[in-house]
Amino acid sequence: MVTHMSKSAPVIISTVAVAAMIGGWAAFGLQSSEMKQEMAVDAASGGACTHEKGVAAGLTNYLPSDGPKQAPQTTFRDDDDNVLSLADLKGQGLVVNFWATWCAPCVAEMPALDRLDAEMADQGIRVIAINEDRNPDAVAPGFYEETGLTSLGLYADEGMQLAREASVSGLPTTLLINRNGDEVGAVVGPAEWDAPEIEAFLKSCLLAGG
Repeated sequence: MVTHMSKSAPVIISTVAVAAMIGGWAAFGLQSSEMKQEMAVDAASGGACTHEKGVAAGLTNYLPSDGPKQAPQTTFRDDDDNVLSLADLKGQGLVVNFWATWCAPCVAEMPALDRLDAEMADQGIRVIAINEDRNPDAVAPGFYEETGLTSLGLYADEGMQLAREASVSGLPTTLLINRNGDEVGAVVGPAEWDAPEIEAFLKSCLLAGG
């Protein structure tokens, strides 16, 4: 009985080798794609918005965007019932905070956000605090007065439509949008927003790229 292993074995070996090469190329292609996205974000921000730099500044829950990402386009309204979008605020760095009066961590960080807005408004960065209460007109103004918030504007997201587009899954969530209108990252959870290290990070990240 003749065994034809000498002919079949090279075929098997060759098939395995080719599969391994293809797998290697695929993995390299995936890594290259991810690297290109990261490089694109770094290039747009001068390398100032990396995860490492955000965490080093004190934003422990900071997650940079995977690549250049347009800010959400859904409209919201201010306390004068004017309808606007984040695109209307292009040219400024934006700290877009989604909050509600029933959210204890939100309430705790609002004074720091108010101080951040007061300190950085003349430097080209604004805090846009968007309320997600069911009836914002009934609760947000009173909360502002009781808490002594004087710099933050009042904004409302009817039906949480903007929050849904922004993929907000919990409060507080804060989007970081640079002066070019690109979402460069997000912070899920509260932060000491007026800490000097965080202010320095926001300036270098949101105002980079002209």
